[in-house]
Amino acid sequence: MDIAYSYLEGIDLTATFIFLIIFLATVLWMTCPKSDIPGPRAWPIFGNILLVSQFNSTPKRAKFVEEMTRKYGPMFQMFLGPYQIVFVQGHKHVLDVLQKRGREFIDRPNFIPGIKLAEKVKGGSGIVFANGDDWKCMRRFSLQAMRDFGVGKSSLEENILEEIQNVADDLEKMKGAEITNLKEMMIKASCNVIHSVIFGYRYKHDNESLQKLIKTMDNIFSGPGSLTASGLFPVLNLIMKDNLKVRREGLSTLKMYIEKHITEHRESFDPENIRDFIDMYLVAEKEESERTSVLNPAALLTSIIDLFAAGTDTTATTLDWTFLWMIQYPDVQKRCQEEITKVIGPGRMVRLSDRRHLSYTEATLMEIQIMSNTAIFTLPHVAVCDTIINGFKIPKNTIIIPSLISVHFDEKIWRDPKEFNPGRFLSQSNDIINKEYLIPFSTGPRICPGESLARSELFLTFSNLLHRFEFSKVDPDDILSFEGITGITTTPSPYRLKADLR
Repeated sequence: MDIAYSYLEGIDLTATFIFLIIFLATVLWMTCPKSDIPGPRAWPIFGNILLVSQFNSTPKRAKFVEEMTRKYGPMFQMFLGPYQIVFVQGHKHVLDVLQKRGREFIDRPNFIPGIKLAEKVKGGSGIVFANGDDWKCMRRFSLQAMRDFGVGKSSLEENILEEIQNVADDLEKMKGAEITNLKEMMIKASCNVIHSVIFGYRYKHDNESLQKLIKTMDNIFSGPGSLTASGLFPVLNLIMKDNLKVRREGLSTLKMYIEKHITEHRESFDPENIRDFIDMYLVAEKEESERTSVLNPAALLTSIIDLFAAGTDTTATTLDWTFLWMIQYPDVQKRCQEEITKVIGPGRMVRLSDRRHLSYTEATLMEIQIMSNTAIFTLPHVAVCDTIINGFKIPKNTIIIPSLISVHFDEKIWRDPKEFNPGRFLSQSNDIINKEYLIPFSTGPRICPGESLARSELFLTFSNLLHRFEFSKVDPDDILSFEGITGITTTPSPYRLKADLR
């Protein structure tokens, strides 16, 4: 009897303790300063955790935000537990946050448990989620390395053109048959390009190591991000289906792959023969060794993970979108091909130096990017100080999510923004205009460091494949979907096409 009484007494004390915690948390929640930014009602402790998780995991993320915007207006807030998240939309406010006052919103929310855990798996913050002096140093180095081994170098352009030739050979082997795996062809090429910049060599397209690497990248880009219930409470990954386990396993696999290459580079390093990004980093690391520096082995590893992940999937996904749009609008495709044939002729490949003479082709590629919205939002930013957006007070450490799609579809900029029209980027004299409103790689201080490389890949691949092939529907009656499926990037819904030699 005494044992039973003691047991019940223990349960009673535990229940009382839990009640007190919830009561105190509720009081703190109710007495903290309230924001006047509109948004759905937030619950004590959990905030809008279900809505935030729904936003981050729904394959129709853009529609979800459209519904929220209709209800609360172009600027609204939600809470992930105690973390305030403010969604910013429209070109005026998005460009204000990212460009004009970019330094006020320059940080990343690496304080969220799910993000902290993911960074721990990688071994550090790298470029993407680093803040402060660490970020400045890593970004400065990465941009310099991308200039030295990337855009503007004839060797890189040759590598890109060789990869395009490999894709073209694969398409030619199809002999006009149905193609359902175009992205798989494109991702081999984009993976090889960034691989050559970082590691100094490329794979053959049928290489088993390349196939495993692509599978790893697919795992990293699958599923929701860290702004979810399991991102706030990582322990939920043990019981929730929409967990981050697959992504973490992908990051771990990529980490081991990169560590192996770094070790090989250290063993064969010759300061008189700088081969690639890793060698350049080893030089900088040695020069900084006598001073406190963020250029260390962990930073090298995590920066490569960030660059490799960002430089592979996004480019391949955008290229997948380009040919979906081309089979939907054969008249636009034909006009691009006529321009390319007139400027290039039949005997050679399109090069970057031809870009300024291919205005309509360039405008078409820009229109494809603005209509496809491979990235609907930027990665989350954080206010580094108390500030104001659109008259609303924004406390320090507020998470800010600028909407790229809201700029691309802003009716204050564009007439009929959701109608496919490359002409919106051309002046009457056939010059490129309005490029400041195309921001698929974000803009401002936190713009993607691989932007120039990606733009070069997109232009060369798009123009050269159009120069060689005519793309069309397998069945003229095929109905194509342009809604897309949203994960970390927005990919086209499955579609089929065929490619015939011109």
